[in-house]
Amino acid sequence: MGCSKTNTTSVTVNPTPITPTISSAGNTLTSSATTGNQWYFNGVLISGATNQTYTSTQNGNYTDVVTNAFNCSSVSSNTINVTTTGVDIISNVNLFTIYPNPTSGLVAININIANQPTSIEIVNELGQTIYSTVIKDCKASCAVNLDLNLFSNGVYFVKVTSGSTTNFQKLILNK
Repeated sequence: MGCSKTNTTSVTVNPTPITPTISSAGNTLTSSATTGNQWYFNGVLISGATNQTYTSTQNGNYTDVVTNAFNCSSVSSNTINVTTTGVDIISNVNLFTIYPNPTSGLVAININIANQPTSIEIVNELGQTIYSTVIKDCKASCAVNLDLNLFSNGVYFVKVTSGSTTNFQKLILNK
């Protein structure tokens, strides 16, 4: 004669969050989910990016995954490809001057910064640095002459960084 035992197990199935949809307005991304968001850049988690909105800081692919109170995660959202992280404000134009602007190729950049290393970058519309240099011995003001004839016609930004200050000015190349 044998012995038998019946055991009852309870299984709880928690709901999976609805897959979020993200949209963009400029470089601000917004999730359709109000809570539980986690933003990703090129498939890598962005630490601390858990709000409904996220402001992109670089070009690439952004997605969102939502986790609910049961610790269940949604399928990844649609992908938003940010292709231009632009300059919203042209600031401190007295820090440096560019002439002529527009230019046909040769341009002079006069910098009004004393006694600290200063970097100059030319940035294209895609946010890519196409030229950079560092000036180390500027006493009161310095002039840098550049030949942009190797570059295509278009709109560029001159980025000047000195210490913790970064300033931009638009530069138009029209050969």
